[in-house]
Amino acid sequence: MMAVSVEGLSAAAASTANRQAAIAVGKTAPRPESGKGTCNDHKQAWVEYWKHPDADRQHQQGPSVALRELLEDLRWLLPKGRCLVAGCGNGHDAVYLAKRGVTCVAIDFCDAAIERAQELLASCDDLPAGKLTFAVQDFFAFSSPVRFTMAYEYGLFSAIHPTQRQRWAETYARLIVPQGTLIVLLYPLIHRGRTPPHRVTMADCEKYLKNHFVLVRVDPNCRCIEGDEGNELMSFIMSYKRTTPVTPDEYNKIWHNCWNEGRTMWDKGDISPALRELIEEKKWSLPSGEGIVPGCGRGYDAMFLASSDLHIVGADISQIAVDTANKLRDEKGISSSLVDFKAMDFFNFEVTNKYQVAYDYTFFCALHPSMRKSWGDRYAEIMAPGGHLIALMYPLWKDEKGRDIGPPFLLTEDDYHQVLDDNFELIHIDPKCKTHDTRVGHEIITVWRRK
Repeated sequence: MMAVSVEGLSAAAASTANRQAAIAVGKTAPRPESGKGTCNDHKQAWVEYWKHPDADRQHQQGPSVALRELLEDLRWLLPKGRCLVAGCGNGHDAVYLAKRGVTCVAIDFCDAAIERAQELLASCDDLPAGKLTFAVQDFFAFSSPVRFTMAYEYGLFSAIHPTQRQRWAETYARLIVPQGTLIVLLYPLIHRGRTPPHRVTMADCEKYLKNHFVLVRVDPNCRCIEGDEGNELMSFIMSYKRTTPVTPDEYNKIWHNCWNEGRTMWDKGDISPALRELIEEKKWSLPSGEGIVPGCGRGYDAMFLASSDLHIVGADISQIAVDTANKLRDEKGISSSLVDFKAMDFFNFEVTNKYQVAYDYTFFCALHPSMRKSWGDRYAEIMAPGGHLIALMYPLWKDEKGRDIGPPFLLTEDDYHQVLDDNFELIHIDPKCKTHDTRVGHEIITVWRRK
């Protein structure tokens, strides 16, 4: 084994390849019969597998399709920080994650697997130096001076001996920060005849993780390798432990980092269809006076609302967002007398004239649930009597799992009522409003009047 320092690097990228090695069937090196063999037998089986000259041909040539679906369909946003992937095999998933901006550390105990992964890395001219590190390491003995924000694995759970599963969960708990994320792509879900890999179920996984992690999302219909439909399961798992309370400063930092690093995947590049429908089809009439759009981002909606009768302030915590919005406004030839973008904290700026209208979209869901009452109280403070709050509710979700995981945080209509009903009256709601294609069924536009 080779000792490698991994301080300052992430390992999310490496995990896929080893998992993919584990899924090869029928052409692997001799393995212990099902239910038999020691842990050393299992390790030796994988060593022999990677020594085999056909190992790469038996291995998926490219990133896992389930992982690509998870990230490219924006079902989940990659966090900032370091990512670990154990059992990375020849490294295709590790390279994929690194190319998406994650700093990765990818480990595997097989020298031959890491040699293949290093060859793949050497062929990636477009990957910045230091973004991905491959190392020969035993997952259970692996240590890092800084814990990981995220870990991803594909097939490691099924590749290890069943007697090691408790230790598997404890190792992830040791390596991942509180509230960090563990993504597990389970495979195989049906019996393959020879083991390893062992047949696994979600119940098997949860049995060992439940003392350290809470399951927040499962996709049993994820895309998978051709011919393995129904035989892979992407599980989205996050630690429930949090050692310190969440503060507004922590969440301000999250959004600063997103803009600084260009990670604005929520941006749809245009005006919200629901807002356009509300105004252009005259389902509700805009008042005159002053308006505000907190968390305005690039300002599409703020510019749409602005008119000679209604001056809009687009507010965002990020100076980069504000500069981008002002530039876009100028390119469109819109006067700053109609809409002005300012970098300011929604909860702390001084109010000189109360607002006649406010528009809130993807701002409520960006705040930690502990901040929601403050959100409602702040709107009550800055809105003039009779003023209107347009709240485009998103992301609305019926599943109770994962409501404390974010941002963005899953919401219900009742979450809005709990913090607005004391000071606002709901006067308009359209559960069938137009929406972006990827958000159908998860948005409702509403209008609230200040009492």
